[in-house]
This record gives sequence, structure tokens and C-alpha cells, in this order.
Amino acid sequence: MIEARPNRSTGSTGGDLDVVLFHYDLGIVQTESLHHRGVRLVLVHRLGRTADRCTPGEEVSAAFIVHKGRDYNLSLSTALLILLDFLGRHRGIAQNATQIAMRLNNEPFYVRHASYAGGGIKLGPRSSRTSVKQRVMRLRKCLCECFAEAGIDLDPTEVLCSEKTDTNEVRYCLHANVSWEHRE
Repeated sequence: MIEARPNRSTGSTGGDLDVVLFHYDLGIVQTESLHHRGVRLVLVHRLGRTADRCTPGEEVSAAFIVHKGRDYNLSLSTALLILLDFLGRHRGIAQNATQIAMRLNNEPFYVRHASYAGGGIKLGPRSSRTSVKQRVMRLRKCLCECFAEAGIDLDPTEVLCSEKTDTNEVRYCLHANVSWEHRE
């Protein structure tokens, strides 16, 4: 936390220059904090059977960036919400597009996405290596738009990172502070 300090030359804490410097310092600290802790991202699930844990059949219904106490909606398609949820759950391990597609097509949570809505099992969007790469590009574009709206000075590639390997394979990893909420 930043505290107002007296001006060294005058001993004053009330001058206009002191206020400007305080806000400048605060902006630097907030930007450094975003780089260190990551963006705060809230993923909303609905249609769940329990309020305390995620289960196959729920729907990933929304995603928000939380900044300075305000929620900024990421206007994402179902496919992008599912990808973001997946990357949030597996943010400790970078994975290539083939690995991500395989897991999205096989993990029960994503295969049975929104099946609790009624009418039997609804399959989530099928994924391929190419579709994952396209979704990553679209997701970054949406992050960029949301960061601009929220006044966050951060490059989306610092949040949804691409890591190259020794064979030019690209692996994707989410660097964010992610939490989940269950709503009806």
C-alpha cells in the first residue's frame, strides 16, 4: 500500500505536484502488481448440481476481468468460454494445441458441457488443433478489447502466453488469478 509522504523540500503533503506523483506511483505499483499476480479472472458456471465444486453437465456461462473493484464482461462465445475455463484449470502446465484439443474432446466436464440444461447430453463444441489455435487468437483479441475498456495496460500475450519449444512447437499457458463462481 502506498502512503502519502511529505515532500522532502517543503515538508508538505498537500501540493498539486505531490498528488500527481502519488497517482503516478500508484499507477506504477498497480501495473507491477498485474504483472506479478496476473489479471483477476472470474469464470461463472451455472446449472450445477452442487454449489461448491464443478461437475460435468454444468455450463460455463460467463467470464469477467475484475479490476479496481469492477467487473468487465468478456463477451465470449461458448467455444471461447470453454477454452478459457480449460486453460484456467490447467494453468500450471503449458500445453500445445493438439493436447488441448484432445483433452477438450475427452474430459467429461467439457464433453457434457451444459447437459444439465435438459434434453439429454449436449456435446460441447468439438476441438481440433487448428480450432484451438484460432480460438487462442480470438480470445486474445477479446482480452485486448476488455483490457482497453478497463484501462489495463497489459498485453494479452502476457496473460495468454505462447511458449516455443526447441522444435518450434507452441504451447499455451494462462497467467491469471482465476476463480470460479456457481450461479443459478
